Amino acid sequence: MQADFQDIFFEQIVKKKKTSAELAATVAIWAAGWLLCAALIWLGFMFFQFFMLALLAAVGVIYGTFKLAARLNLEYEYSVTNGTLDIDKIINRADRKRMISVNVGELDRFGLYDPARQPAGRFDLVVNAAADMQAPDPIYAAAVRHPAKGRVLVIFQPNERILGAVKRALPPALQLQLRKGESAW
Repeated sequence: MQADFQDIFFEQIVKKKKTSAELAATVAIWAAGWLLCAALIWLGFMFFQFFMLALLAAVGVIYGTFKLAARLNLEYEYSVTNGTLDIDKIINRADRKRMISVNVGELDRFGLYDPARQPAGRFDLVVNAAADMQAPDPIYAAAVRHPAKGRVLVIFQPNERILGAVKRALPPALQLQLRKGESAW
């Protein structure tokens, strides 16, 4: 008799809201790019024999400015596959980087995130994959002892499907705490 097993897979993509510092960085990048471009064109007019080279360099500066500013466009992808939570950072919808992969059954703690109750100093690595720390949507945190990265705090904003998949894969003690309404923190 052959058992019919199906993988349990859920995924969610959240767009990171830019902070005021990131918006200021974007403005500064574009301002510096345009100033450098103007300086190159001015030098091209001053030394006319190098005008085509200056114009080509200015086009390269604009391209580089666009690529650099676009690196501040971030999204996070949360996926849960058979009890494994993977969080990827997606840069400008093109480059993908795995931030962390954890077995949910090995979590030490899980619950609503409260920065006042979770000092980051207790962790070797803090993975902040929340879309907007000021949003009214609940933010969750998970603590795990990762084999390669040590004590890790993962901060994220899952939707109901991801949250449900994570809760089903939690260790029994954490599931019991959540059912009782107790915070794991």
